[in-house]
Amino acid sequence: MRVIWTDAALRGVSRAYDYLFEFNPYAARHLADSLLRTGEALHHFPHRGRIVTGSALREIVVTHPYILRYRVQGDEVVILRVRHAARKPTAP
Repeated sequence: MRVIWTDAALRGVSRAYDYLFEFNPYAARHLADSLLRTGEALHHFPHRGRIVTGSALREIVVTHPYILRYRVQGDEVVILRVRHAARKPTAP
């Protein structure tokens, strides 16, 4: 399985990092690391995230409260978005 990060997903990681960095640079690095490691690990277990109701998407909670939303297509895992759980979900 190959993992592909969309621009939107990478922007989500960057936004989370930038916000947290203002308060705690160490925690910001740890968060970004966890998000990226979890996403890359999906190549081993691509179906580990829960199915998003009514869609072909999956999501997985990483370093609460951040969520990776992704889809599995063929031999690829496409990470679509990284968001804070308190934010209203957007498509996809």
